[in-house]
Amino acid sequence: MIRSLDGKVALVTGSSRGIGKAIALELARAGARVVVTARATDAKPWKLPGTIDATVRLIKDMGGEAVAIAADLMVDDDIKRLGAEAERIYGAVDVLVNNAAVAFPGPVVEMTAKRYDLVFGIQLRGAVLLGNRLVPSMIERRQGWILNISGPPNYASDREPMLAHWMAKAALERFTWGLAHEVKETGVSVSCLSVDFGLATEGVLFNYRPSPQGSIGREKAEVAGEAAVWMLGQDPKMLHGKTVTLTELRQQFGMPAYQEWIVGRDQPM
Repeated sequence: MIRSLDGKVALVTGSSRGIGKAIALELARAGARVVVTARATDAKPWKLPGTIDATVRLIKDMGGEAVAIAADLMVDDDIKRLGAEAERIYGAVDVLVNNAAVAFPGPVVEMTAKRYDLVFGIQLRGAVLLGNRLVPSMIERRQGWILNISGPPNYASDREPMLAHWMAKAALERFTWGLAHEVKETGVSVSCLSVDFGLATEGVLFNYRPSPQGSIGREKAEVAGEAAVWMLGQDPKMLHGKTVTLTELRQQFGMPAYQEWIVGRDQPM
């Protein structure tokens, strides 16, 4: 039996573009009220396409419900404000998707301390502190789901190295396991979706500059959105404490469906 997400409150970090945006849209299609959060807004855009306001507009255009709350996960006060604003607008958060990430292609010898701190601050520290802010309410209500988004480095072996990024993703998987152990028997579920093959996101297209036309061997970001919402619709006990990959879901359950991204035909959402 698939659990209903209708009316649930879901907070998705890094949802101005890419995988986070795809997850936010899919959650809205499933009936959730979505808190869209990232740094980029219409008023203060970033160098990549996409803002939280644009994501909210797409959700509302398809009849969904969403609100944009700008936050920088490197700023502790922003994390506290994000949780408070989400609760003020929609009530207690039922689903937290820790998706926000930043990566800097290049070898370790070129990694600066500032970039290293940014990678781990956004991907790991932000996830931990958001959990610190939101999990107590979930425990009190004996319901809630933390879904972390990771990805192993195997498919990137032929591309520029991003070791700090993959280190942070590995730590996020260990965080999944540890937090799941801490909240067992409380009604709160913690799991991780590992994006183990390449998806065409704005960040990827910016960093790797694909050829003008044809396939780049990647699938659409919507694949991750479908997978995440499918997971959140399952019995929480089935996935508690586990990291599952897109490939495993496709092999075992026949989803998410294959969606190739073609240069010149497709654009990020």
